[in-house]
Order: sequence, then structure tokens, then C-alpha cells
Amino acid sequence: MSDFNENENVVELQKEVVSHGEPVSKLTFREPTGEDIMKSGHPMKITVSNDGGGQTMSMDTQALGTLISRLAEIPASSVRAMSVSDFQSCTNVIMGFFGDSLETE
Repeated sequence: MSDFNENENVVELQKEVVSHGEPVSKLTFREPTGEDIMKSGHPMKITVSNDGGGQTMSMDTQALGTLISRLAEIPASSVRAMSVSDFQSCTNVIMGFFGDSLETE
């Protein structure tokens, strides 16, 4: 995460959303802090099977939505109004902040 590059953390929305009463077509994401993760939860959930069946990873869309709102500084209502493809593009940026922390052995 120390290689933060603002240009790589911009999403050009395919469908504008309204944020604070203004139309928005581009979101710039800041790097998350520990407080952001504590408030939103981690965007990736890892479940370990009790029967030795391994691990299952899944995305926490509620945590992702909260992180999109916090890191792009837009209200949650703007996130809820996003198209699926725009939400996914924002998710890709968010997950990029977690990079190596999601790798398992």
C-alpha cells in the first residue's frame, strides 16, 4: 500500500450518480486507514471449514459499499444508486488496497 498512486485509484463512472446534490461522473479513492476498516469491516471474509474441507473466501458487499462511501467521500445513497458495473469497478479499486494481505499459503 505504500505505492499509492492516485491515478490508479480513479473510477470513471459509466452512469453518473448524485453526491451532495451534484452529479458525479468520476470517483477518486483515498487510501484506507485502520479506522476505515474498523468502521466498515474487512471486505473479504474467510471461512475455515470445521471438517478439514479448507477455506472459503467471499466478498462482503456491505463492507465494500461502506468503504466506497468513505474512501470516495460520497454518501451511501450514491453508492446504492450505482450501476452494477460501476460498483464492480469501485470494488476492484478497493480490493487493490488489500493486495498481498489476501494471499493465503
